[in-house]
Amino acid sequence: MSRFSTCHLDEKRTVTDSARLVIRECFQFWEKARIPVQDERRAIAKLTKLHKEWAGLKKNKSRKDSPGQRKREEEFMCKLKDLFDVAHQNALEMITIEEDKNFLIAQCKKGRPGAMTRVDKKLFKRDVKFAEKNR
Repeated sequence: MSRFSTCHLDEKRTVTDSARLVIRECFQFWEKARIPVQDERRAIAKLTKLHKEWAGLKKNKSRKDSPGQRKREEEFMCKLKDLFDVAHQNALEMITIEEDKNFLIAQCKKGRPGAMTRVDKKLFKRDVKFAEKNR
């Protein structure tokens, strides 16, 4: 959300352009993790909806004393802490490597205990051989 805000507010891009740029950047990370992603339009709509929710909360920020506003703000903050899930609906069925499945499951949990580290050299070598073979 902070990257979206930077694009939209600081770089003066439209909401849609900012969302498209951020989603494309986000997709790069998901593809590095070998997790299939949903359609770009769906992900952009999801981010735009999150922005509209933030704009609504910002609009009513003067009502901080009301319990309803406080509750909505807390719920929104919890959403921001959770994973912005752009994985394909059937990602777990599409992923063949068990380690990748476990990584996706870990990312979806509260606190996101999984993490990406360095490149998997065995998998990289296998992919290079596969690419050379299919040329």
